[in-house]
Order: sequence, then structure tokens, then C-alpha cells
Amino acid sequence: MPATPGHMASHTRATTRLLTILAAGIFYPALASLAFAEEPAPLELTVSPAAEPVPALRYHLLPPLEDRVPGNATPIYLRLVYEQGDEWRRLWREEPSRLLEMPFDEMPLDDAARLVEIFDTALEQMSAASRRSECDWQYVVENRDPLMVLLPDAQSMRNNSRLLAVAARYYIRTGNFPAALTTLGDGLALGEHVARAPFLVNQLVGVASDRIMLSEMDHLVELPDAPNLYWALAELPRPLISLRQGLASESQLLVMRFPELGDLSAPLDWSRLATKLRGWASEIARSENDTDALAALAKLQEIPKASLDRAREALPSMTEITPDTIADMGDAEVEVRYTVALHRETSAASRKWFYAPYSASVPDYVERTEALRRDTEERELYPLVSFLTPIRGNLPAAIASLDRLVARQQTIEALRMHAAATGQLPATLDDVKLVPVPLDPATGTPFRYTRDGDAAVLDVTYNFGMNEETLRLPVRIRLREQQ
Repeated sequence: MPATPGHMASHTRATTRLLTILAAGIFYPALASLAFAEEPAPLELTVSPAAEPVPALRYHLLPPLEDRVPGNATPIYLRLVYEQGDEWRRLWREEPSRLLEMPFDEMPLDDAARLVEIFDTALEQMSAASRRSECDWQYVVENRDPLMVLLPDAQSMRNNSRLLAVAARYYIRTGNFPAALTTLGDGLALGEHVARAPFLVNQLVGVASDRIMLSEMDHLVELPDAPNLYWALAELPRPLISLRQGLASESQLLVMRFPELGDLSAPLDWSRLATKLRGWASEIARSENDTDALAALAKLQEIPKASLDRAREALPSMTEITPDTIADMGDAEVEVRYTVALHRETSAASRKWFYAPYSASVPDYVERTEALRRDTEERELYPLVSFLTPIRGNLPAAIASLDRLVARQQTIEALRMHAAATGQLPATLDDVKLVPVPLDPATGTPFRYTRDGDAAVLDVTYNFGMNEETLRLPVRIRLREQQ
């Protein structure tokens, strides 16, 4: 991951865990908790029955592809801040966060109205950006350390998402459904756009932005005349935010830092490359203040023969190079080729589980990632690959948690559609026949659903890395009495 303003966001285990939580900021506080001290209090929702809209795709939570206009959203987002004065920027940084910390019903409408008025042009510009077909952030990574790429714009986008959330909440509180829906869509588009950048930090900010918007959906559907958004939710991409670009970039960190490593068949100065790799390892260890790694690297005048012998023996199974060819290689070439191959292998071993269903990748996740960390440290010639391949213990949970929110909200809309047709909530989810009830993406099984008098309770099976309270579950749903 590249650096955020003021410090280097590098890749040791401790820093990666911290960055995963802090970069996402507004995720959820107990990602790795395995048990809860007490059951979370149910979220109480009172909703109106709502039939399927006509046409079915009358409403959208992201601008549909056919409505997007050619152009790049990035300069629109970036100009919002730099066209303004210091007081505007102070309000933009501080006021939305203050208002969002308040319970929904306690947010002062006068303060929110003032904020919407002050930032009306910015909100209009973000709405225009949401409809752009592209969002290219143009990070310069050529001929520089990819771990030192600063991302001040990522923090900027988090401020934008909070502003959009306050505006959406204001529109919901004042009963303006069309404006609220449009603003929530602008926020989801912002998350999608931020996530198109090549680094995992950007995708985490995109997830955080989308979580803010989806958290306001409960209040939106509580409006007495809220139309049914089942198909608008179904239209959202799955996963809502993908980590593919960031994971791909991290797998290429060595090549990004030293482009000549991209073609190992070309004539190369292996001794110079080996020296550069060790130098980079020392720079990373120094930035991490990893005294053990620094001491080991400082004493490393040459790779021990036993380590090089193990590397020579392992290379044929890690590459397509024959043992005879490897036997003729100099020590520096073996060092470089082995380090590149180990990074590729370790990155793939970590990355592959992001492409499996979350429910399938969770069992033994902690043990598996810890074993990968130990194996990498034991096999690397010096501390480098273990720096570049973070143990991403919470990232799969972040993505599954986001999709779980969408599925949970879509289930509520299915219940509202059923109630519009029958006059009541179903006894079981199997009784809902008008539309498919989504499964819980984190488990691959149905949400837990029970009836409790005139209310229905929707809940989830606990899963590693998931905090029920921050998923806004369980939720107790009642139908509004019709006038």
C-alpha cells in the first residue's frame, strides 16, 4: 500500500493491521472479535408496504450505464476543495463528522440545512461527477518507490462522503425522497470511483464511503411513502467494491519499484539489482523502525551459502528454469530471481482467498494467514518479501460486510413487497414468492428470520470478522398502520 499523508504506509504485520483499520476509518470497531459481551439491541424499523415500482427499474442507486456521460470524474472531485477558501475547507473537514456522530433523530435540522446551503455547489458537482463514465486518478508510479506514493486525495474523498451523508440525512428528515435517493446514489458512485485507483487504501476508502451511504438506507425506507427499492438494490454490482485492482498492484510492487524485473529474460546487471533489493529492504525496515530487520540487514554482507543452496534447489519448482541452468547462475542472479519468485508465490497464496466465497475462505483463516507469514519469513533470504505481502486478515470481512448490508436491505424490500400483496409480513422467508430473497453473502445461507407478534426479526449467523451491531442487525420490522 502506498503512503498516506505524513507517514509511510508500509507492510509489516503490525502496520498492515493498523492501516487496514485506520484507512477504512469508518468501518466497524471490532473486526476480529470472536464473541460479543452482550447481544446487540435490535434496530427498530417501521415501514410501509410497498409494491414493485412500474417500471421495475424506475429507481437507481447508481447511475445506470446508459445514463453515464463521457468524461473523467477525478478532476471534478479534486477541484471542489482547491477552489475554496480556508473557512470552507474547515467546515468541510469538521462539520459533517460532527453531525453524523449524532443519532439520526437528534441531528439539528437548522445546522444540516445551513451545511447543505453552503455546500450546494459542491453537492451539484459531485452529482455531475457521479455520472461520468471514467475516474482515472493518474497516480505517478514510474521510477519511484510505490510505497512512498502519497494519497491526500483519499482523505479528501472521505470528507466528501460524509458531506453527502449529511445531505442525504437532511433530505430524509425533511421527507424529500427524490433528493435523498439521488444523494445516496452520488455517495455510492463516489465510493465506486475512489475504488478505481490502483491501491488497496483507495478501495478501503471506497468501502467506507459506501457503508456510510447504506447506513442511511434504513431511514430512507422508513419514510411513509418510500417506494420499493428491491430492484434498485439488485442492480448494484457484486461485490459492490472490488479489491482486484489493489491486490493486483500489490502483487507487482517489486516490478513497480524496479521495472527491469518485469523481464528477467533480458540481460541484467544482477549484482546491481541484488544491491538495490537489499537497499530497498533496509529503507522499508528503517521506515518501520524494525530494529531486528535493520540489524539483520546491516550484518548481511553476503547471503549465507546454505541459504543460497536452498534457493537454488527451490527455483526449478518456483519457475520454469531448469536445474542445469540454475546451477550455472551466479549468486546475485539466484538471489534476485528467488526473491522475485517468492514474492510472486506468497502474494498469490494470500490473494487467492479473495476470489473464494467469504463463507468458504473463513474457516481456519487466522491459522492459514499466520502460517503463510511464518513460512515467508523462514524462506526469504532477508526481510523483504514479508514486508511486501501484508497479512490482510480483515479485508475479506470488509468486502463481505458491505455486500451483506446490501442483501439485508434487499430482504427488507422483499418483505415490504410481500406485505403490499398480502397485507402482512410473511411467516417465513420461504413464503415470499414475488421476488427471490437474497442469501447472506457471508454465509451462503438465508438470513435468520422469525416472527415476534406483529413484528418480524431479521438477523444473521455470526461470522469471523463480522460485528452484528455495526451491520445494523438484528432488525425488528413492523408495518406502519395504514390510514
